[in-house]
Amino acid sequence: MGLDVMKRSGPEDAERAIGVAFGKGDDDLLQLLAQGAHHREA
Repeated sequence: MGLDVMKRSGPEDAERAIGVAFGKGDDDLLQLLAQGAHHREA
C-alpha cells in the first residue's frame, strides 16, 4: 500500500505520509526533508 501511494503522489506527499506514519511533527518533517534534499544532491 505504501509504495502505491508514493508512486501516485509527489515526493513531498510521500515524505509527509511517512512522517505522519512515524508520528513526526511538521518541524521534524521539515528537518527530514532538508536532510533528504542534501543526500539527494550529494
